[in-house]
Amino acid sequence: MKILNSLKAPICIFFFILPLVLGCSVFRGKAYNDPRVAAQAEIVDLRKIELKEAKQREKAARQRLKAAKNEFKALKSRAKRGY
Repeated sequence: MKILNSLKAPICIFFFILPLVLGCSVFRGKAYNDPRVAAQAEIVDLRKIELKEAKQREKAARQRLKAAKNEFKALKSRAKRGY
């Protein structure tokens, strides 16, 4: 009985880690045998990077627009006060 209790933790760890290890080894990501599939996967990865960069540029443009609106609002309020 003591042997079974001492093996519970390693057995549980083995059964939880085994699917992770096998999953990572079976689905290796970019290891394709067909060069056309590998090329298309590379194109998809490049498009994802382009999309991420475009979103960052859009976010920066929105921030610049917001800053310009705030500056315009401040200048307008100064003009009303006569400064």
